[in-house]
Amino acid sequence: MVVSVGTPESGRTFCEALPFPAELLYLDDANQALYKALDLKSGFAAFFSKETAQGWRTKNTDGLKDVLAGYKMIKPLTLDSTKQMGGMYVLNGNQCIYSFQDPGPGIHAPSEDVLYAVLKNA
Repeated sequence: MVVSVGTPESGRTFCEALPFPAELLYLDDANQALYKALDLKSGFAAFFSKETAQGWRTKNTDGLKDVLAGYKMIKPLTLDSTKQMGGMYVLNGNQCIYSFQDPGPGIHAPSEDVLYAVLKNA
């Protein structure tokens, strides 16, 4: 499942562009209740943090041009939604077996950590 801030229209655009199964997309409204309940970071300060700068320095951006070539801008729901960081949660039934809160834009859960959590609990 993917959680995002948006409207049904922006959700359809997202699903069509990737493609991504619409039944796995949950849209949090402008109040961002789920993001707040999960205590995910928000604010422009995250864009300029040491963690963000370090994370981008270590990224391999070779394929970024190709990705951006097919990028379709989806209008943000609100200005606040543009500064909302996300996270990664792996659930096994009702139990959270892995969580990661993005410290800044483009800084996401390490794939190997997520896969380890999934395989360890398979």
